[in-house]
Amino acid sequence: MGVSPDSLYLTPGHFLVGRPLLSPLEHDLSEQPPNHLSRWQIVQQSAQRFWKVWTSHYLHTLMERKKWTTPRLPLDIGDVVIILRSQARPMEWPLGRIT
Repeated sequence: MGVSPDSLYLTPGHFLVGRPLLSPLEHDLSEQPPNHLSRWQIVQQSAQRFWKVWTSHYLHTLMERKKWTTPRLPLDIGDVVIILRSQARPMEWPLGRIT
């Protein structure tokens, strides 16, 4: 039994670690002052800041409309999409399939 093509899709984790992110959710440390955090929490805070920038800048570049300048195929039934929700962490981004 092989891998179903329906279960194959890219996630942000593929670009960072080469596979989907499957780790448990961590606490939001983005608002904590650095002098109150351990070294591990500082690393986690940096990762959270990265995701915040990634979602607010990079994802928006993917959503830009270049309808009249670049030929693109329209979304089609069966395409997998990321459903962007504000205040959601990367592990909480739901994936959807266009029906």
